[in-house]
Amino acid sequence: MKIRFIALLTALVMMLGMVPAMAEEVTGTAKGFGGDMSLMVGYHPDKTIRGVSIVSHAETPGVGSKVDDATYLSQYEGLSGGLTISKRNDADITSVSGATISSKAIHVAIEQASAALALVQ
Repeated sequence: MKIRFIALLTALVMMLGMVPAMAEEVTGTAKGFGGDMSLMVGYHPDKTIRGVSIVSHAETPGVGSKVDDATYLSQYEGLSGGLTISKRNDADITSVSGATISSKAIHVAIEQASAALALVQ
Protein backbone atom coordinates (compact mmCIF):
# COMPACT_ATOMS: atom_id res chain seq x y z
CA MET A 1 0.00 0.00 0.00
CA LYS A 2 1.23 3.46 -0.73
CA ILE A 3 0.41 6.74 0.93
CA ARG A 4 -0.07 9.61 -1.44
CA PHE A 5 2.77 12.09 -1.73
CA ILE A 6 0.54 14.91 -0.49
CA ALA A 7 -0.22 13.06 2.74
CA LEU A 8 3.49 12.51 3.35
CA LEU A 9 4.28 16.13 2.54
CA THR A 10 1.54 17.30 4.88
CA ALA A 11 2.90 15.04 7.62
CA LEU A 12 6.42 16.40 7.13
CA VAL A 13 5.25 20.01 7.20
CA MET A 14 3.23 19.35 10.36
CA MET A 15 6.14 17.64 12.06
CA LEU A 16 8.27 20.69 11.32
CA GLY A 17 5.64 22.85 13.00
CA MET A 18 4.74 24.91 9.95
CA VAL A 19 0.99 24.40 10.33
CA PRO A 20 -1.31 23.68 13.28
CA ALA A 21 -0.77 20.24 14.80
CA MET A 22 -4.28 18.91 14.15
CA ALA A 23 -4.79 17.70 10.59
CA GLU A 24 -8.48 17.66 9.86
CA GLU A 25 -8.39 16.47 6.25
CA VAL A 26 -6.10 13.81 4.83
CA THR A 27 -5.94 12.22 1.39
CA GLY A 28 -5.74 8.52 0.60
CA THR A 29 -5.30 6.59 -2.64
CA ALA A 30 -5.84 2.93 -3.50
CA LYS A 31 -6.18 0.78 -6.60
CA GLY A 32 -9.80 0.20 -7.58
CA PHE A 33 -11.14 -2.00 -10.37
CA GLY A 34 -10.72 0.80 -12.93
CA GLY A 35 -7.51 2.32 -11.57
CA ASP A 36 -6.48 4.64 -8.76
CA MET A 37 -9.17 6.06 -6.51
CA SER A 38 -8.34 9.22 -4.56
CA LEU A 39 -10.29 10.44 -1.59
CA MET A 40 -10.30 13.13 1.04
CA VAL A 41 -11.11 12.05 4.59
CA GLY A 42 -12.17 14.60 7.20
CA TYR A 43 -11.58 13.89 10.89
CA HIS A 44 -12.99 15.16 14.17
CA PRO A 45 -10.47 16.18 16.87
CA ASP A 46 -10.91 12.73 18.49
CA LYS A 47 -9.67 11.13 15.19
CA THR A 48 -13.05 9.69 14.26
CA ILE A 49 -14.09 10.17 10.65
CA ARG A 50 -16.17 13.28 9.99
CA GLY A 51 -16.77 12.49 6.31
CA VAL A 52 -15.38 10.93 3.16
CA SER A 53 -15.34 12.44 -0.32
CA ILE A 54 -14.09 10.73 -3.47
CA VAL A 55 -11.87 13.14 -5.36
CA SER A 56 -11.34 10.97 -8.45
CA HIS A 57 -11.97 7.46 -9.72
CA ALA A 58 -12.22 5.52 -12.97
CA GLU A 59 -14.66 2.84 -11.81
CA THR A 60 -17.22 1.29 -14.14
CA PRO A 61 -20.31 3.53 -14.38
CA GLY A 62 -23.31 1.95 -12.66
CA VAL A 63 -21.22 -0.76 -10.96
CA GLY A 64 -18.00 0.29 -9.22
CA SER A 65 -19.08 3.91 -9.31
CA LYS A 66 -21.81 3.02 -6.77
CA VAL A 67 -19.19 3.51 -4.04
CA ASP A 68 -19.34 7.24 -4.80
CA ASP A 69 -22.67 7.45 -3.01
CA ALA A 70 -23.28 9.51 0.11
CA THR A 71 -25.19 6.68 1.80
CA TYR A 72 -22.35 4.20 1.27
CA LEU A 73 -19.64 6.65 2.33
CA SER A 74 -21.61 7.72 5.42
CA GLN A 75 -20.99 4.25 6.91
CA TYR A 76 -17.50 5.50 7.82
CA GLU A 77 -18.72 8.55 9.75
CA GLY A 78 -17.98 8.43 13.46
CA LEU A 79 -15.62 5.45 13.09
CA SER A 80 -11.83 5.29 13.40
CA GLY A 81 -9.03 3.01 12.07
CA GLY A 82 -8.90 -0.77 12.22
CA LEU A 83 -12.25 -1.22 10.51
CA THR A 84 -13.56 -4.41 8.92
CA ILE A 85 -15.42 -4.67 5.61
CA SER A 86 -17.64 -7.50 4.36
CA LYS A 87 -20.35 -8.29 1.82
CA ARG A 88 -22.61 -9.22 4.73
CA ASN A 89 -23.79 -7.04 7.60
CA ASP A 90 -21.31 -8.66 10.01
CA ALA A 91 -18.62 -5.96 9.75
CA ASP A 92 -18.12 -2.26 10.42
CA ILE A 93 -18.64 -1.52 6.73
CA THR A 94 -20.87 -3.39 4.25
CA SER A 95 -19.38 -3.38 0.74
CA VAL A 96 -21.41 -2.44 -2.33
CA SER A 97 -22.87 -5.54 -4.01
CA GLY A 98 -21.11 -6.13 -7.33
CA ALA A 99 -18.40 -3.61 -6.49
CA THR A 100 -16.26 -5.50 -4.00
CA ILE A 101 -12.93 -4.33 -5.44
CA SER A 102 -14.08 -0.70 -5.49
CA SER A 103 -15.43 -1.00 -1.94
CA LYS A 104 -12.15 -2.46 -0.71
CA ALA A 105 -10.22 0.31 -2.47
CA ILE A 106 -12.22 2.94 -0.58
CA HIS A 107 -11.54 1.03 2.63
CA VAL A 108 -7.77 0.81 1.96
CA ALA A 109 -7.55 4.51 1.08
CA ILE A 110 -9.36 5.45 4.30
CA GLU A 111 -7.06 3.21 6.33
CA GLN A 112 -4.07 4.92 4.66
CA ALA A 113 -5.45 8.35 5.49
CA SER A 114 -5.99 7.28 9.11
CA ALA A 115 -2.43 5.94 9.29
CA ALA A 116 -1.07 9.20 7.89
CA LEU A 117 -3.07 11.16 10.46
CA ALA A 118 -1.69 8.97 13.26
CA LEU A 119 1.88 9.74 12.10
CA VAL A 120 1.45 13.47 12.63
CA GLN A 121 -0.39 13.36 15.93
